[in-house]
Amino acid sequence: MWKDFFPERARPFLGGDLNLDRNRNSTEEGLYDDIIDDQGFNDAYADFIIANSDPPNTESLVTLCEDKDDPDEHCTVDVTPLGGPGSRRIDYILTKNFGKVTSAQVVFNTDVDPAEPTVSDHAAVVTSLELP
Repeated sequence: MWKDFFPERARPFLGGDLNLDRNRNSTEEGLYDDIIDDQGFNDAYADFIIANSDPPNTESLVTLCEDKDDPDEHCTVDVTPLGGPGSRRIDYILTKNFGKVTSAQVVFNTDVDPAEPTVSDHAAVVTSLELP
């Protein structure tokens, strides 16, 4: 399906407020899995966090924002005063044919850093990518 849209040499990316709740919605988890497994995209944020965890390789997608009642630095929705209960990770940067991810973070998560401004009911996912 998606392969028809992107030539093999293209470097497409999908990012932002995708609203894919892969941990709490099986339909959206299936769509996420299709994009990652069938279409060959990478979850740039998750890949960076998992690869750079301390100790190494102890994180998994399931542990990124796993407790809806206790937001962590990986949660992107319902983590600001404008949000509601039930924090989760539904915002992504998905890349294909890019180089190394050099940094990744969630910003505007005021439950984690109250000094950051509230700009929406969503936090933002920021990644830096090397071009191949």
